[in-house]
Amino acid sequence: MNAQYVWIDGVAFSPKHPKVLALAKCEQLVEVAAVNMPKPKPAKRIRQDSKPTMNKLEQAWFEKIKQDLFTAKVYVQAMKFKLCNGVTYCPDFVVVQHAGHMICYETKGFMRDDAAIKIKMAAKEFPNFTWILAWKESNEWKTQTIFP
Repeated sequence: MNAQYVWIDGVAFSPKHPKVLALAKCEQLVEVAAVNMPKPKPAKRIRQDSKPTMNKLEQAWFEKIKQDLFTAKVYVQAMKFKLCNGVTYCPDFVVVQHAGHMICYETKGFMRDDAAIKIKMAAKEFPNFTWILAWKESNEWKTQTIFP
């Protein structure tokens, strides 16, 4: 687009616009400026969130399972499961044992309805994984295996 524009009060007008023609007749407009379009917005940055990936409860559970399962590989929020109609579920931890069996852990300070439904749906849709819910009660860890 090589058209010329006239800038009036920060707004670009075509040279044939009635407002531009009226100003030109009144000799208030001396010359038609070349296009000085506003600078394009910079490209969106790749998400580089400075927030930690784990909260305090998740960090405490991570330390516990690292001690208990010191030979297994623990991944933090590494898998996302598609459940249905765009609903996804991402467990807090996925532990891969040497035999290849995977255990998905979810830590909760308190359980909301949608979180309970998602973990139950994930257990039903992916029965090859072991699904474990963990929470802290009176400074002691409690766990519950979620069955399909």
